[in-house]
Amino acid sequence: MTTVVEQRSALLAAREVAGLTEELRVVARKGLPLEVGIKVPRLTALASVAARAGDGAGPGARAEALDWVLRRVLARLEPESLRDAAKALFGLPPAPAGANLTDRRAAAAQLAGKEAHHFRKRIEPQILAALAHALERDAAVQAKPWASPPPVRPGQRRRLLPSDVFAWEAVEHEEALTRLWAAVYALRAELLAVERQVSMGDAGESTAAADTALWRYGQLQAEARRYRSAYGGALLPDGEAAPHDLVALAGWTPRLSPIETALLADASTAGTTQLFMLSIHAATGGSELLTTWRTALTSTEATEATEEPTP
Repeated sequence: MTTVVEQRSALLAAREVAGLTEELRVVARKGLPLEVGIKVPRLTALASVAARAGDGAGPGARAEALDWVLRRVLARLEPESLRDAAKALFGLPPAPAGANLTDRRAAAAQLAGKEAHHFRKRIEPQILAALAHALERDAAVQAKPWASPPPVRPGQRRRLLPSDVFAWEAVEHEEALTRLWAAVYALRAELLAVERQVSMGDAGESTAAADTALWRYGQLQAEARRYRSAYGGALLPDGEAAPHDLVALAGWTPRLSPIETALLADASTAGTTQLFMLSIHAATGGSELLTTWRTALTSTEATEATEEPTP
């Protein structure tokens, strides 16, 4: 049984989606790329758009950021059966370049396998509603608290530390934190490489990239373990995230057990991907783990599952 608060929250959420849908109808009429002066205040206020545009961004930067977010969300819109039609409706390929709304609707209707009038009355509202929900989910993810990497500034001169134990401890912590974030970005780079190779349809390169990503995953787990051992569970200076939560910041990975993550962390000291793979194959359950990882990352089926923190 839902409470009054839950009912009101659901009503407000429905109104917000309805508002986004109306503004998306305005965008669809004009098509992409967006005009700087377009009046879509709800869309430009989305957290994902604000994060892309930056603090204090003007209308031009907000329009450019919204354009980028729309293209990214349209490229992953569900259901997939309407994805090409949705992109054509908003003026993206496979629609002809520079097409007006009538021509874009005709192209979208053909891609959806529907008659033009039926598409405009029945299918187009479905596309706009689906896109509004997708944008809302994307913004909700962006609005979640994120752990912040240590700031990097240009070095003006070589730093000479005083012979002081407190200075040594401070730099040692900064070093550990930097190594932790270096492992995050190394894993993220390999996960992006996997996505690219899968999209290009290269099975061999996709598998090789997935293997390297697994190695980087193990290195991140090892760095997180070292950090926890030295400084505890909280990731300073943010204090909200634990080191092992950083895996989710690198990108999506399949859910692994604590035993599996420990196995990967132990094997990650190998100097190359090849040596790492030999260690995995030799470990109990390693071959099954490798198969699960490769299948999850190189499959062409999308998934919404997320990595759960390691206890």
